[in-house]
Amino acid sequence: MIPLIRAPIVVVGGHVDHGKTTLLDYLRGSAIAEKEAGRITQHIGATEIPLDLIKKQSGELLQKYGFNLKIPGLLFIDTPGHEAFATLRERGASIADIGVLVIDILQGVQPQTVEVINHLKNNKTPFVVAITKIDKIKGFPEKVSIKEVLKEVDEGKTLYAQEFNEKFYRAMSQLSEYGFDSDRYDNVQDFTKKILLIPLSSRTGIGMPELLLFLSGLAQKYLEANLALNIEGPGKAVILETNETKGFGKTADIILYDGILHKGAIVKVDSKDNFYVTKVKQLLKPVALSDLRTVTSFTTVESVSAAAGLKVVFNDPDFITPGDEVSVITQEEADKLESTKKSICTVKEKGVVVRADTQGSLDAIMSLACKYDVAIGKLSAGNLTKEDVLEAKLFGREDLLYGAIFCFNIKILPEVELYAKAQGIPIFSSNVIYKIFDEYAKWVIEVSSKKKEEDMKDIKYPVKLEIFKDCIFRKCKPAVFGVKVIDGILKPGIKVIWKGKEIGMIKQIQINGKAVGEAKKDAEIAVSSDDISFEKDIDINLSTLLYTYIPVSQREVIKKHLSSEYPDLINEIFDIYEKNDL
Repeated sequence: MIPLIRAPIVVVGGHVDHGKTTLLDYLRGSAIAEKEAGRITQHIGATEIPLDLIKKQSGELLQKYGFNLKIPGLLFIDTPGHEAFATLRERGASIADIGVLVIDILQGVQPQTVEVINHLKNNKTPFVVAITKIDKIKGFPEKVSIKEVLKEVDEGKTLYAQEFNEKFYRAMSQLSEYGFDSDRYDNVQDFTKKILLIPLSSRTGIGMPELLLFLSGLAQKYLEANLALNIEGPGKAVILETNETKGFGKTADIILYDGILHKGAIVKVDSKDNFYVTKVKQLLKPVALSDLRTVTSFTTVESVSAAAGLKVVFNDPDFITPGDEVSVITQEEADKLESTKKSICTVKEKGVVVRADTQGSLDAIMSLACKYDVAIGKLSAGNLTKEDVLEAKLFGREDLLYGAIFCFNIKILPEVELYAKAQGIPIFSSNVIYKIFDEYAKWVIEVSSKKKEEDMKDIKYPVKLEIFKDCIFRKCKPAVFGVKVIDGILKPGIKVIWKGKEIGMIKQIQINGKAVGEAKKDAEIAVSSDDISFEKDIDINLSTLLYTYIPVSQREVIKKHLSSEYPDLINEIFDIYEKNDL
């Protein structure tokens, strides 16, 4: 089989509002950027730019630079620029053949620009730099090509030329700080040694033919081995997003980056901590120059070849999560994987009770339970029963967080729902698996917070104090002296120990002569005690350190709720208790 050349996958990344989506809008004649919430891209979008459009835009330049294009086009991925979407930027960069780093000429390199640079570096992704918004510089000459604009810039006779050069070379200098040797594209002789800087305006289209030219030509010339594929080879893809598509239910936006994907294909889906096997139910291909995020019209196809952005309906859509990798496998491989998978995640002796409509749904829930570290004590298909409620109540006695029920895609009889309510067992029910886990997670936080608040009522907090030798104002009846809180929280009414023995209770705390209810780490305070005597209880020449005495009945609660907050202090205090049999 003669290898074919697939479309290079182009990732577009940069700082928020530097013009990434607007750049693609110009190419596809859309207005996605205007529709985005706050004009910030919220999801990864994929857009196919066919070869015909590239030739139309860059025809004369193709001849000038001698690129004989064989690629079917370019597949662009538009990544979010806002810092909240860092993981999406990583996901976009990981499957790209070549990148476009977008830098606003007015703002230069910004924090998210650096993030994208690092992702491109880590994934060894070659890239060109689009210097955008050159039309925003005062006095922008409305020329018909970037060549004419750059001629005026090189002559340097206008205010526009001076500001352009100042800001353009600032960006070049900033890139050199990250180890990149770059130059304006028309000054570069060896494309393997320098990164191309392409000035452009997405508003006027100036510079866009050059961008398409060099992305296409460089990808084909230097990445041909990466782009070669066998049209009959097994498809490989990555999940970008999952969403609801009218008429099709839950769908997955994918990038098919190698091979071919057929309707009905058996696929292995690899998530972060697990894998599962499912089938491709339908393939929905958007028309060229449309964006997966906004397109509403699709063509149902029997197969798709890489590289392509499309929507897929899987037999078990609730398995799918963004970032998962998908690969076509044989039935024999699927059988072996299924037998392996059963040992990955199992039902525990105790945990939440789960009811779902089918075995496939139960497998999906089990997979997510592993991923989110949720213990499952009972897993079965069919309707919820009163026996399930009683079982959840028993599990809840072992651990409060086990006293819950998950119901996926089933109807709950009113009498069973009322019974669960009477028993104090919450039911998390939905036809979207992730909503069940999300709602359970919120409940866990709420219940854990209430439980901690209840457990910590009247608890003696751990504390370590250092006595100021020069601040013993009264030695006894009551002793009044100065201390510093080394760690923990000091509250009135706690007993303290000195060199492994209990010596008395702190009665009052004062800061600047005023009584306070507590003192935290690094606070310097005065304390009083009716019990402590510096004449018989404490010899400050031997030690100036005091520690909380925590009653035996409270120690397990302290370990449970405060070990993560004060790990060193609690270990130190409990070690003193053990050594001195307190």
